[in-house]
Amino acid sequence: MRFFSAIHRSITDPQFYTEIVGYSRKQVAGFLVKLLLLMAFVCTIAQFYYLVDSERGIPKQIEAAFGRMEIHNGILDPKVQTPYVPPTYQIIPIFEKLAGFQSYFSSDNDSMLVVDTSATRNYVLKVPAIVMAKDKVIFILNKKNSIEVPYKGVLFGTENLLFNAGAIKQFLYKNYFMITLSIFISTFLQNSITVLFSIFFLAVAAFFFRLEKVSLFSQFLRAAMFAITPMVIGLMLVAISGVKILWGWHLMIFISTIVLFRGVVAIGKTVAPDDSGENKV
Repeated sequence: MRFFSAIHRSITDPQFYTEIVGYSRKQVAGFLVKLLLLMAFVCTIAQFYYLVDSERGIPKQIEAAFGRMEIHNGILDPKVQTPYVPPTYQIIPIFEKLAGFQSYFSSDNDSMLVVDTSATRNYVLKVPAIVMAKDKVIFILNKKNSIEVPYKGVLFGTENLLFNAGAIKQFLYKNYFMITLSIFISTFLQNSITVLFSIFFLAVAAFFFRLEKVSLFSQFLRAAMFAITPMVIGLMLVAISGVKILWGWHLMIFISTIVLFRGVVAIGKTVAPDDSGENKV
């Protein structure tokens, strides 16, 4: 409960920042790690929900894009003449739900995913691209580098899979542990990078625009680690809502900036400079 109380006070109570000046580095780091873990947990649950959801999830989207295809004993049977290129507007939403963020693929890349079970390829692909070959998936990163993974490796050991909504949904539930673990690790790393960058951004901004020129940067960095809570809550709310907000970071960093400067003002009123010109910490 103290952790959730700290989250609440870090947003609503500027006097809370006068207390964290006396926190040890272990306490500050512990709060930040718990915050990142909580965010990853909530985002993982939300992302998995939107993967399996009957209306907004990927089972229907995969069925619409791949039709009657199936993988049998690790071999893809496309049921259509190849090469076959599913429409980009059907593929991008699937990638975005699997990745948990907006796809890096350009919407005009009509060869971003190609189904081709032939032994040779006599055409040029735009890169990056993904090729569903006869017995493996080929991730083409650029003209010189690619990664090949058997279907068994991509599908967590599964060698038989029908590309219809019911079978896809059953596959997701059957492998929920490995899928959620993968999502958790990916979400934790992605969001941690965003949050850590934002903390540094807030600390530097507060330091350069400080009123008391004798304040220590470490104070602003410490305060920023708690003032980042509105951004973390915002990221969790966006994940729960299942929407994509391109300007979300700008709004959340603005709110965190207000919270930080309120806390910095409170710290400035209680921490007076000593005779040497440095603040007592």
